[in-house]
Amino acid sequence: MKVGLVVPYLSGHGGMETVLKSFVDHYDDSTLSVCFPQGVQSTDFLTDILKQRLTVRKVPNKKLVRQTVGVFNLSKYILKTDADVIICMSSMLIKLVAKLRSLFKKQFAIVSWLHFSITDEDALNYNDLKLADFHFAISSGIKKQMVANKISANKIFTIYNPISTMNNHVIEKSHDGVTRFAYIGRMMWERQKNLKEMLTSFKDVKGNYIVYMIGTGSESDMHKISSYIKENHMDNVILKGWQHNPWGSVPAIDYTVLTSKFEGFPMVLVESIARGVPVISSNCPTGPDDIVNNSNGVLYSVGNTIELQSILQNAIDNKISFLEDEVLKSATKFSSDVYYKNVSTALTRISNNY
Repeated sequence: MKVGLVVPYLSGHGGMETVLKSFVDHYDDSTLSVCFPQGVQSTDFLTDILKQRLTVRKVPNKKLVRQTVGVFNLSKYILKTDADVIICMSSMLIKLVAKLRSLFKKQFAIVSWLHFSITDEDALNYNDLKLADFHFAISSGIKKQMVANKISANKIFTIYNPISTMNNHVIEKSHDGVTRFAYIGRMMWERQKNLKEMLTSFKDVKGNYIVYMIGTGSESDMHKISSYIKENHMDNVILKGWQHNPWGSVPAIDYTVLTSKFEGFPMVLVESIARGVPVISSNCPTGPDDIVNNSNGVLYSVGNTIELQSILQNAIDNKISFLEDEVLKSATKFSSDVYYKNVSTALTRISNNY
């Protein structure tokens, strides 16, 4: 079976890129071809996979021009492809690929593969999403959202996302009486990542602790975050900026914290438990409740800063604890081996039913 993967415009530094690199690394040139019709801001994550059949063209930065050129590039790709399945990573791409399939009289199946909660993504068009013949869901929550929007459950395959680091990069824990927390991701004061809620909850927590905030964001968001930290004298909150190796950029991590309002499938939580680090996360749609359980972390209700503050205080006071072996074991269902078995099963069923 030959598979084509069509990718929207990306920054080159996010969670989608991490999963995409794993996906491309897994398949050889004869099986998978990948098209970036609008290009990509940074190709750094592609450095090790350029031997693959990738179509990455230079595209102008202006959005309208980029979109127009992107349609032309996608048309050339679809015209030449001999793929049996085309996987699309945005609803707009689904719509365009469906039109080009009809125009060029191609016979491939179209599969959606979205990496966000579909009820919280402004760019998503439900009518375009329904043009896909089948769907990959990266969390059970996304599958539920699709079914609620009248997509047949028989056409949806829950595959999660893969983690390549399993049990061999265990993170050091604190041994000096200081509890260390880490946030790793885009720095957003409100909106999706909701760091205002995290900092508000930490503000009145007592005891010996450090919060490492690893990542970067817009100038406006960074200003609001740094100003809040300064105004509230939160000297134990350390802004580390973007790090090529975030997990290795701090001396120890005892808990990873996520306060998102919504996600698709938060890879940072899986990466954390695969390194033996328990997590404290919002129970946002979608993804955390697929990952977090009693053996590896704690969930709290989005917006409930009192609940989150209590959990953080209990962590500092050693009133909650997790066994490292159990935390590591809980990541097994997200291993690359399990993931690609899920994908292989899904692709076989798609091939047999299209």
